[in-house]
Amino acid sequence: KQRKAEKAAMDKKQLGATQGVKAESQKTLSATTTACEEKKLSFAEKQKLRAEEIDAIGKAIEILSSPEVVGNAEKYLSMAQARAGGTALVQMGDRQASNSEGIHRRIREFLASEAGGLHSQRL
Repeated sequence: KQRKAEKAAMDKKQLGATQGVKAESQKTLSATTTACEEKKLSFAEKQKLRAEEIDAIGKAIEILSSPEVVGNAEKYLSMAQARAGGTALVQMGDRQASNSEGIHRRIREFLASEAGGLHSQRL
């Protein structure tokens, strides 16, 4: 009889501990599920944004390579822009970093102009 009482007490203690672990596991599962859903939505939104950016770049390339635009530089550049000459100042340094910054600047300017043309706040 005493053994049964001891076993019942041990079982109740183990049940309480197991229920506590289960509750903590459910909290962790809930938090992880919420985080995964948020990341899934964020990923989908970013994928949509990237697709819009790719479309905008494709349209820009199409416009720039169209016959209406090709060869018009001489016609629309002012004499100051078209005339070569003057003093060129060279800054010595990390050429690759400088080129990278120039490319990034041109890309930012291009995307900003495309965003204005397409009325896109995301671009």
